[in-house]
Amino acid sequence: MEDRHPGFYTFIWRVMAAHTIAYGIAGLFALSCMGCREHFSTGTLTHLMRPMDSPWVALGMGLQVLRGSLLGVVLYPFRRIFLEAKHGWWLLAWLIPGLSAWFTIGPAPGSFEGMIYTVFPWQYHLLGLPETLL
Repeated sequence: MEDRHPGFYTFIWRVMAAHTIAYGIAGLFALSCMGCREHFSTGTLTHLMRPMDSPWVALGMGLQVLRGSLLGVVLYPFRRIFLEAKHGWWLLAWLIPGLSAWFTIGPAPGSFEGMIYTVFPWQYHLLGLPETLL
């Protein structure tokens, strides 16, 4: 019987591609629809975010290939859960924002810890929610 599950490198490639494309779409949405350029260049967020004309911000999209590859490596041991379960990709869709956005270890803006321990106004915590869900 043929194994219908992708090998290690195929799995990494697929996760990296999906992550990079999703990150790009979410980033374009945030820049064009949510006014992130204005939010990040004024007020409290200027102490947290790099300016949009920073070379690091320009490099950010390209670096998502590395981040997506690392995500694939981390998810690889759990691939059968997501590929074999009836609604496995929906499980993953809940797991990723839960662990990477809302339940971070540090007090990042938009996270549970961030809402408790930072002095950022509530609108800063809510600003990234649409982008995270997208």
